[in-house]
Amino acid sequence: MYSSGLPKSRNKFIYYVKGFIRGVLRLLVLKFGPSGKEVDVKDDSLDRWYVNHYKYDSERKQVRHVFLKAFSNQKGQMKYFNMVNKQLQARKMVEEVPRHEHITGGHYEPGYHARVRENRRQNGGVGSNFVQFGWLENEEGIPGETK
Repeated sequence: MYSSGLPKSRNKFIYYVKGFIRGVLRLLVLKFGPSGKEVDVKDDSLDRWYVNHYKYDSERKQVRHVFLKAFSNQKGQMKYFNMVNKQLQARKMVEEVPRHEHITGGHYEPGYHARVRENRRQNGGVGSNFVQFGWLENEEGIPGETK
């Protein structure tokens, strides 16, 4: 039995049409919407769209994502992303740039860093699946080693 009373193929059609409309609206905003302004990526009260460059960091002496800029909307992010990516591609054509270098971007919702901090505090560390357990008690009820 179908939950909406419509045939399954019709549900799929409606689902795809809704997705198409959402995509068209997003493209219209990116094309004709206001350009985003640069914001602080560490300000957790804002919606932030950021751009990173995956490259060698001479300060840390390792390859990592180096933060470039953050913007208030996706249009600003995409404009900057395209500009930096074109520069990187031009450098790759002219000089020897490592293959691993690339430009990435993403989105931080308001409160994202606070949620990550809280999860790390509760779960015992960065990227850890470790669950913190309390002390084991021995036969006398004293925490510590068991006999």
